[in-house]
Amino acid sequence: MTKRQSCAILFLAVSGWCFASPPLEMKLLVLAANGDEPSYSAIRSYLDHLGTPYETVLTGKGQNLPALDDGATGHYQGIILVTGNLGVCDPDCHSTLSASDWDRLSAYCAAYSVRTLSYYTYPEARYGLHYRDGFLAVSQSPATASFTPDALPLFPYLRQNRDVPVAGAFVYLADTVAADGETTTPVLRIGDATVGAVHVAADGRETLALTMDNAPTLRHSLLLNYGLISWVTKAVFLGLRQTYLSPQIDDLFLANNLFTLTGGSCTPTQFILSAASPPSPDCPRLRITGADLSNIRNWQASWDAQPQTRAFRLTLAYNAAGAKPDSGDDLTDEALRSSGDFFWVNHTFDHKNLDCYSMGAAGDCHPAAYDESLFEVQRNFLTSQQIGIPADPISLITPAISGLTNGSFLRAAADAGVRYLVSDMSIQAELPAAPNTGVLSPLTRDIVFVPRMATNIFYNSVAPAEGASGSETDEYNYFFGPAGIVRVGGPGGPPFFPATQSYDQLIDREGEALVNLMLRYEMYPCMFHQSNVFSYQGSNSLLSDVLDRALQKFTALSTLPVLSLEQGSIGRLLEERMTWLASGARATLNPGVSITITTGVDTTVPITGACAANCSAYGTENQSRVPVPAGATVTVPLR
Repeated sequence: MTKRQSCAILFLAVSGWCFASPPLEMKLLVLAANGDEPSYSAIRSYLDHLGTPYETVLTGKGQNLPALDDGATGHYQGIILVTGNLGVCDPDCHSTLSASDWDRLSAYCAAYSVRTLSYYTYPEARYGLHYRDGFLAVSQSPATASFTPDALPLFPYLRQNRDVPVAGAFVYLADTVAADGETTTPVLRIGDATVGAVHVAADGRETLALTMDNAPTLRHSLLLNYGLISWVTKAVFLGLRQTYLSPQIDDLFLANNLFTLTGGSCTPTQFILSAASPPSPDCPRLRITGADLSNIRNWQASWDAQPQTRAFRLTLAYNAAGAKPDSGDDLTDEALRSSGDFFWVNHTFDHKNLDCYSMGAAGDCHPAAYDESLFEVQRNFLTSQQIGIPADPISLITPAISGLTNGSFLRAAADAGVRYLVSDMSIQAELPAAPNTGVLSPLTRDIVFVPRMATNIFYNSVAPAEGASGSETDEYNYFFGPAGIVRVGGPGGPPFFPATQSYDQLIDREGEALVNLMLRYEMYPCMFHQSNVFSYQGSNSLLSDVLDRALQKFTALSTLPVLSLEQGSIGRLLEERMTWLASGARATLNPGVSITITTGVDTTVPITGACAANCSAYGTENQSRVPVPAGATVTVPLR
C-alpha cells in the first residue's frame, strides 16, 4: 500500500505528512447495466428527491467508466452499483464492466477512501457474502426483514424494533463470509439469512450491499434509501430531506354539494367533471359548523401535543363571500377564535370557476376577464383582513384548480401580489420537471405553480355510512369498485378493485399514499375540502380518520419530526430548489474539514452534515441552506 493510499484510508494527525483524505467533488457515480432495472429508477428517483448531484453510466449500453480523479482530487464522493455485478444475461450472464475497470474502481475507492453501495446484490465474496440456497420472489405478502444491533448507526431515523416489510421484490438469501483481514457485518436479516451487510476489505475499502431488488414505490426502498445514501457519503452530501405533511382544506365558509347514488346531476358521470357542467343546485349540500371546526382544531392539538408532530398544522383555504361576521354565524365566530391555530390561504372570493366564469347564450364558457379575476383575488384577501383572518398574501388556490391557462387571470393574480399558485399533480402537463420543484407558468414568469397531491377523500363526501348522501364509501366504490365507472387502462378495462371496498380499506389505502409522500420527503401539499371536516360521529371526520391513519403509520416507522408549511413557504422552497438545480454550482469536500462551493449565478445550496451560519438540526443531523452569490466562493466548515 502506498503512502497516498494510507492517507486516504486513515486520518493520521501525527505523521507530519498526511492529515486527511484527498479532496472530493460532491457528486455520486451511479453505475448500471442497461438502465431498465427497477433499482436504477429507484435510486435516481431518490437522489432527485434529495437534490443530490450524480452522474450515471450505463455499462451495458457501451458507456465507458469515466476518469475517476485528476491525480489530486477525486471526481466522486461515493460509488453506487445498481446491481452488484453490473451484469446482463443474454443468455450467458456476464459483467458489463471489464476486469481492468473493476480494478480501477477498487484502486480509486482505496486511494480516496470512497465507499461503495451495491443496491441489489447477488451474494459473492467481493461483498463478504455467499449465496444460500434459497431465493425469494416476494409478491404482495411481504417477507419480514429485521435490523441487527449494528444497523442503528446506518438507520437512526427508523424505529429499530420495527420490522421492514419486503414486498414486490426478488431477494437473495445469503450467509456472511470474510477472507483474512476482512470483516462482514450483517445489518438486515430475513430469518437467519443476511440480506444487508457492510463489508470491509483488507485494503480498507467499505461496501454496503443489499440482496433485495428495489423500485421507486416499494416500502422497503423508501424506508432504507436515506440511510444508504447517508452511509455512502459518510453523512456529508449536497441536498437534504425533511418530512412534510401539509393538508389544505378548500372552500371554508361555503357549502359543498353532496354525492348521491340516486342518479341525476348529483351522481357524476365521469371522475373529473367539466367546468361547464357543475353539479345541480338541487343536490343536497353541507356547510360545516363552528363545532365541526372546533373539533378539528382540538384533534390537531392532540397531535401537536406529541413531540414528533408538534409542527403539524392544517391550512384553511377560505372563500370570504361565505363568511358572516357579526351575524351570530358560529362557523365564522369559531374561525376568528381559532385563527391562530391554522395556516390560511386565499381561495378567491366566491369560488367561481376562472375558466368558465360565465356562460354565453350558446352555452359556451367565458373565462374570467382581468377585472373579474382581480376582484376575486383582492376582494377575498381584503375581506379576510377586515374581519381578522390572517392570510398568506403571495399564495392562492383557485376553484377546481382553474385559471392556470387563463392569461387574463394570471396577469391579475401577479398584479395582486400572488407568486405561488396551486396546480394539480394528477394532471401530466402540470407535473414538475424534478421532484420538490415547482412549475414556472408558461404564460408569465411572475407565477410559480405549486403542485398539490389530490386524495380520494372526495369534496362531496362527509361520512362513511353507506346509503346516505355524501357517503365516502359509496362514492369510492362508485368510481373504483367492481362496477366502477373508472377502469384500469380506460373504458373497457378491468375494475380497480374486484371486490367492494370497505371504509377501513379505503382509509388505509389513502393513508398509505400520504405515508409514501412523507417517506419520499416531498414538500407538496395535499388536498381536502371543508365537507371532509364534518363531525359524522362524535368528533370523528373523514379528514381526521385518514390523517390519523397516515400519522400513526409514519410515527410507527420513523422517529423524524413531521413538519407542515404554509403555501408561501412551500413555494419559496420549491423555487429555491429550482434555482439550485439550474445553477451549475460545484462543491468540493475537504473530508473532515470543509466544503468549498462556487456558482455562476446567485443560488442557495442545500447541504446535509455541515453547519453554516443558518444551520438547523433535523433528526440526528445538521442541515444548512447556504447562500452563494454569483461568482463567489463560499467555504462551509464541517466542525
